[in-house]
Amino acid sequence: MRILARHLVKTMDFSALLPLQEAPPKFINKLVQYAFRFRDEAKLPTDKLEPVASSLSLDPKSAIALFKSLVVFVKAAMFDFTPEKAASFFKPEFPQDLRDVLVAAVGHNMAAFKASVSENSLTLPKYAGLDWEVQVKTTANATSTLRIPTVQAKLATTDATGKENFISFEMDATVLQTVTEEMQRVKTQLDAVVQE
Repeated sequence: MRILARHLVKTMDFSALLPLQEAPPKFINKLVQYAFRFRDEAKLPTDKLEPVASSLSLDPKSAIALFKSLVVFVKAAMFDFTPEKAASFFKPEFPQDLRDVLVAAVGHNMAAFKASVSENSLTLPKYAGLDWEVQVKTTANATSTLRIPTVQAKLATTDATGKENFISFEMDATVLQTVTEEMQRVKTQLDAVVQE
């Protein structure tokens, strides 16, 4: 992730951000929010771009370059944000005061950015419960009776909207043993990750 963030920053035009030196922190904070909100667009929508260009006395081309550089900075900072890491993206000759305001603006908005990404991401169903019962199937012929125990299971999941869904399935003793062993391997791997 850190390598990808560094690669992103290499595409950033630091000089495009310099007009922000005279801008108040609230204005910069708003621009950082726009950079996040419109990060996947080719450019800032005109209704947002024109006031930004006017406020900073920029021509549209310079305003677009500023916005693109902010988008790159926000994307790079989102990978693994700490103020120190975000500040390290800037070249040493970049004005420290502006760097600090930009880093603070991203830090101030980071929780909201992550929540938005989480809400808008595809989510897998979540485990909600498991109901089961043991049933014995019996088959008989003239000389013997064969009893086969099975587990009838009903797995409950919830989707992103909270709606419950159910999957019913049957397992014999062999399948149940295999599932139990696989889940033990999953638990072992999860425990290993937690201990790192």
